[in-house]
Amino acid sequence: MLKEGNRYKYSEICLRQMKKVKLLRSSCPVIIFLMVYFSIVITLLPVSYHCYDDRAIELDLMGGYINPFLSFPVSWVLSSLYGLLNIPWYPLFLYLLHGIAIFLLIKNLQKFVFSRPLVYFIIGFLVTLSLYFHVILTFTTAGFMIAIAGITSFLMHLFSRNISWLKVLLYGLCFAMGFLVRPPVLSGMMFFSGIFLLYTVVFVKEKRWKVALFLVPAIVFYLINSLIIADIHASSEYWQFNRLRGMFHEWPIIWYNADNQEILEKNNWTENDYWLLADGFSMHEKKYNIQTLENIFKYSKELPQEKNFIETLYTFNSISGFRSKFRVFLYSIYTLLLITLIYVPSKYWWVIFGYNAFALYSFVWAFHYYRFPFRAGAPLFFLVICLTIFLLGVLHRRTKVSAWLTEKNIPVLPLLFVLLTAMALYRQERDQLGDLREGHKRMNHIRQVLNEKYPSSVILMPIPYQFVHPFRRDSQHYTVLEAGWSTYSDRYYDEISRYLSVEKASQVLPALMDKPDGYILGGEIFVKRIVRFMKETYDIESEAEVVHSFPYYPFRPEEVAPTTLYCLKPVKNREF
Repeated sequence: MLKEGNRYKYSEICLRQMKKVKLLRSSCPVIIFLMVYFSIVITLLPVSYHCYDDRAIELDLMGGYINPFLSFPVSWVLSSLYGLLNIPWYPLFLYLLHGIAIFLLIKNLQKFVFSRPLVYFIIGFLVTLSLYFHVILTFTTAGFMIAIAGITSFLMHLFSRNISWLKVLLYGLCFAMGFLVRPPVLSGMMFFSGIFLLYTVVFVKEKRWKVALFLVPAIVFYLINSLIIADIHASSEYWQFNRLRGMFHEWPIIWYNADNQEILEKNNWTENDYWLLADGFSMHEKKYNIQTLENIFKYSKELPQEKNFIETLYTFNSISGFRSKFRVFLYSIYTLLLITLIYVPSKYWWVIFGYNAFALYSFVWAFHYYRFPFRAGAPLFFLVICLTIFLLGVLHRRTKVSAWLTEKNIPVLPLLFVLLTAMALYRQERDQLGDLREGHKRMNHIRQVLNEKYPSSVILMPIPYQFVHPFRRDSQHYTVLEAGWSTYSDRYYDEISRYLSVEKASQVLPALMDKPDGYILGGEIFVKRIVRFMKETYDIESEAEVVHSFPYYPFRPEEVAPTTLYCLKPVKNREF
């Protein structure tokens, strides 16, 4: 027989175990749903990397190199895993971060949002909205998504109920993981969510320690990165050069300096050298280096002055390319604001309206000055949507709503929310998936032609690698060297040494000339610029052979005109 005290302790233990089992059971459907969802995305949809950077990162990790674009701990762990077992660790890691992020958002919405029908509508909407990040995979959005899940989950618990120090630390680690994956994530996250943390620190004294504990992991990792990893970055020409090159390609500085003779004189460039850099070519250490790229910014023409509020909004709304990319995110915010006016009493709706006005104009300003490329701007828009939903829940719990907003009537507004955004979602996903399928088809066709015509060749290619499925590697019988965006990386110099027996990127083009099966592949404009570059730099005449005519850009069939793809063979003393 158990004594009374022991029986009481035994009952407490059983109760705790039952709660754990209940929690596990409630999490299982979400986990199963996410496993099925990601399996469908990976196997049935045309998944691709967003840009060259992810493919370069993956190649570094597969070769056992530390890539400077990731934090040192993440890069070291992934490169070590590739050394142990040759499976696609890098894309698996990115999808794991996305899975954890969506799991945390769903679990916390289930506990926090005031209406069960509204939960299901919002969950479905968030999963569909984030499909963009899951189909076009990149470490930038993966870092943002895990950080968004951390900060949103923390704020939901902080303002709605007591939260244990263990959960605070867990959400803080998720927030810090975004920094580990992509260090610039921290600044973007703090810009849009810091206002809530600041409010807590200033006005809610009893919860200040929780905010401090939440930020501890991020601060620790930031200090480690500043004190130790910064030395690695500082000594890495690859990191410094590509940081400047990224700024050059993402800011409007290219077009504002198209006729800037001062830059050409300072860098000892021709106009052709400048436009080759704009094309992504940088395979000459004396012409394209940290100093010459810094000169572009140093001697750049003055960029347009900031416009007033109305002019900036007009510019933002009139540029269809940018607006179409953000269509779903914009419509989401607009419809959330509409629901806010009905769900939240008039004395509080200005809180959500004011926050969204601040966020929207910040994006308008950032677009005008090219401070947020789309791969960073889209997840930041996602953060604004999540925080708007969080505000809706907080204000709804603290106020009385209209009498007609009963459990029966509440689903009406979420349904309106879904209907208003469904058309935008459908159109964006249709166009996106259509473009990606055409991109995959194009790359497969190019690969097939090259396998047939140029087996066992070394080919320099400027063609983007984002149309390569992260988990599928079709066989190719030729070797590809990138046209410069990986210059200064250890892996790149090892590759050119192995395949061309040269030590510098500036020696690659002459080496291809001497190699019987060495070629340069590109579109008409790129090939013409390369021909001129070889004549001006190496005094080498060249000729080009037509490989194939294929739809190059854009991808939608109704807008495509056949474009010739050239294969260039550098040859001495021959006219082009």
